[in-house]
Amino acid sequence: MKKMDCDIIRDLLPLYIDGVVSDATKNLVETHLEDCDACRKEAEWMRETVTLPTNEKVQEAEVKALKKLKKRFFKKKVIVALVTACLTLVVAAGGYSYMAMAEEEIPYDSSKMKIEDKTGALYFTYLGDDLDCTYVAGPLKLKVDGEIKNVGILYYTTTPWSTHIQPLLEEDKSNDPFYGWSTDKIDQVYYGAYDIEGSIEEDDTTLLEGKQLIWEKE
Repeated sequence: MKKMDCDIIRDLLPLYIDGVVSDATKNLVETHLEDCDACRKEAEWMRETVTLPTNEKVQEAEVKALKKLKKRFFKKKVIVALVTACLTLVVAAGGYSYMAMAEEEIPYDSSKMKIEDKTGALYFTYLGDDLDCTYVAGPLKLKVDGEIKNVGILYYTTTPWSTHIQPLLEEDKSNDPFYGWSTDKIDQVYYGAYDIEGSIEEDDTTLLEGKQLIWEKE
């Protein structure tokens, strides 16, 4: 009977060690192990060689794995977000640079370009809504029609930004006049883009080529 009891107990040992036997079977196995050295050693050997994780350990391992995955995923999302933000800034900066720096001369239009003589001072006003910058040069001593005159040169510029974006940002765009020259120091004013480098010779007639006379002292 002893041999049969041992065979039955050894068949139950794996289930007993896994903790899946009933309380009655558990008590039966533990009572037998107290009296049987061989079965007790068998049970100890099985505990040492076959150690299955408990539910708590499995859950803990799963939580750790999920945390690692979440951490990696979060880092990846942060990296992607930073790269996207950088690319967006680069594109936006490039777009703004083009829109703000692609400067063009505004063709002369007397209906939009006002000149006023206010008690001996010349004031200029641009009435359009696409103005980016105003350029003036002078008085310059230049020979015009064989005479030396004090000449002023003026022109306005526009950009894609000032044409398409700026009007949307400014609800009430003011067209304030700006002071040009005193009338006692200027004889003529021409409109047109210029490129002046260094000193200007009086007989340099090329500077006024393509420019329009818009004001002359009476």
